Amino acid sequence: MGLLTYQTIKNTLPSEQLQTLNCGTGNSLFLIISKIKQGGTKNFVGRTRFGRTRFNRKQIPVYLYSFGNDVGQTTSVKEANEKWMMIRKWSKETGRDPRHFEKRDHGDETLKDAFESWFKRKSKKVTEGYMNENRKKFENTICKFIDPNTPLKPNLQLTRDNNNGRTEVVKVIDGILESNPKNDMEDMARRCQNILKWTFGEAERRGWMLPDSDNPAKRIEGDPSPQNIQHYAALAEIEDLPKLLEDICLNRPNAHPSTVLASHFQMMTGLRPQTVVKMQWDWITKKQDINCFKIDGKTEGLKRIKGKTDHIEHYVPITADLKRLLNKIKKYSYGSPYLFPPVKFVNMQGKYPHMTKESVNNYLIRLRYEGNQTAHGYRTLMLTHGQDQLDYDSEIIRRTMGHLLGDKTRKAYDRSLKLKKRTEFCRDYHKFLKQNGLKF
Repeated sequence: MGLLTYQTIKNTLPSEQLQTLNCGTGNSLFLIISKIKQGGTKNFVGRTRFGRTRFNRKQIPVYLYSFGNDVGQTTSVKEANEKWMMIRKWSKETGRDPRHFEKRDHGDETLKDAFESWFKRKSKKVTEGYMNENRKKFENTICKFIDPNTPLKPNLQLTRDNNNGRTEVVKVIDGILESNPKNDMEDMARRCQNILKWTFGEAERRGWMLPDSDNPAKRIEGDPSPQNIQHYAALAEIEDLPKLLEDICLNRPNAHPSTVLASHFQMMTGLRPQTVVKMQWDWITKKQDINCFKIDGKTEGLKRIKGKTDHIEHYVPITADLKRLLNKIKKYSYGSPYLFPPVKFVNMQGKYPHMTKESVNNYLIRLRYEGNQTAHGYRTLMLTHGQDQLDYDSEIIRRTMGHLLGDKTRKAYDRSLKLKKRTEFCRDYHKFLKQNGLKF
């Protein structure tokens, strides 16, 4: 099929119905002829799908030209197609709505535009789960207190003569802190301020804010500070461990057995909650003649980035005790590829095909350990007791927990795993946990 000709366009008369003619360019460019009662206008329109994720993309029309010889019009399909190709390329590179192409150079970029640009660029470097958490905070929390369509210039500038941007950031911080008086919202306020700081930084990088503008979300005295945030709670005193393990194993809240086993698995491996719920059966392999799990470095929660883009896999030794635990876990995996499928295993096509990362932490809350012991705090127990009670070097323990150690030079050259020594530590640590009350 060739290109739609000038003569065909001119000879096609408006009717009582909307008419759509394919321009023949092969990239969803059409000539739309409106109904007679709507004026019978002829417009070149591109159609494409646009949305934040591949799940919510909707087809949208992008107006290009009206058909004619006046200013802002064209009679050429070729000219309309050139503009359409330019818009598609610009939208793909910037992550912005193609309908916003005309205002790209007019200084009308909004807070949302800056966030989407940062989101698109950052998503290439970090995990999808981490970026989705940032999007949720932006859309569900930040946007409660500031309109995402607020123009960056001049509404959100921070210059010598304009303090609007800082005022808006403080409004967001104060709004979050006051939103739930019963809970400490300082950590959430701090995280949201970081998102705004990164978003404004992206706007500065793209030249969407004035040259003499400072970042309105930069941290200054009085803002929610990391120094005010407590680390993950953990009962690190040895005398507290037997009672904790007894309560976990007794399961007085009558939680699903899979949740209790996930708690055991997390405590024995030292992995973060986000990683534990992603564990799969086919990750079991052999490395240096040792049975272990091989976890891809990009797995959420692992945080094993050697450089800007290099992710290093992590190996978890499978000791005799861990193997015995896995045999128990297998009984409740219901044939799922995941060790820990959803507790309410209804449909693999649900929101998550695996247990949620909050499950173990919620179990500890039901055991009335809120504020005293968290799921993430199991890592504290491993590092503390592994040194104080078992006399292992912290490097072996931290390697077991998945840390990458050393400066940039060491990370670049040191490819040792120390897997045999780590296996030895895991055996002793699992024995130590059993001696203090861990049962399965």
